[in-house]
Amino acid sequence: MRPPIQTWNGEERLERAGAPLEQLIANDVERLRAARPLKEFARIVSRMERRLPYEVLMAGNRGKPWREAWIALNFGVARSATHLQLAAAGLPGEDFYMKRADEAWYAFEATEAMLPGRKRDEEVKANKPEHGQVIHLEDCDIRRESDGALPALVSALQKKARTSRGDRLVVYWNTGWLIGAADFIDGLKTQTAPFRGAFAEAWIMGKASLFRVAPDFAMVQGPPTSLGAKSTTRALDELYE
Repeated sequence: MRPPIQTWNGEERLERAGAPLEQLIANDVERLRAARPLKEFARIVSRMERRLPYEVLMAGNRGKPWREAWIALNFGVARSATHLQLAAAGLPGEDFYMKRADEAWYAFEATEAMLPGRKRDEEVKANKPEHGQVIHLEDCDIRRESDGALPALVSALQKKARTSRGDRLVVYWNTGWLIGAADFIDGLKTQTAPFRGAFAEAWIMGKASLFRVAPDFAMVQGPPTSLGAKSTTRALDELYE
């Protein structure tokens, strides 16, 4: 029998008692909706990931709090946050709150940039991976995903510039493979220029990369690696020369 998950305030007792999974997850979400030090927030997110099946994590409303918390956590780590808090469900323009040392709390909206026509729930059902298994795509899709990255990101910014009720945005970049990081960065800087005044802050977060696109442009972390696997963009560039 596995040891109980390290928790607090009765969570370990619930785990030992075999409480229903839905109750345990609801308790985790409730805790994320209170202000937490970053390390404590990270422990809860990690615990939810271990508890929830892959198809729940990646698709549907049941996994949405975890996905928003995951974006908040990764953004918070990249921005040296001290505290994080998941917003209550359904608040316009507010998905999570972040605090950095000697700064006030700020509300952020989180969204995801995906290729047109891609539906995560259908993709997950079709692949049915084991928990934690990476979904591998065919080589013929690499160029399509790379070419679609920049348009998808610009489209996400355009949509939120029209509809968002908040003024701070984090776009999670989830389009797949990337070829040619240098050209991509140049294009991103140019094509996001119209949004410099649309938000108090707007960020694009990808695998091993973070770009600020409003109020100015900066690569805070990077350059980006290939988002589809462990290969770097340099290796992909050599492959597709």
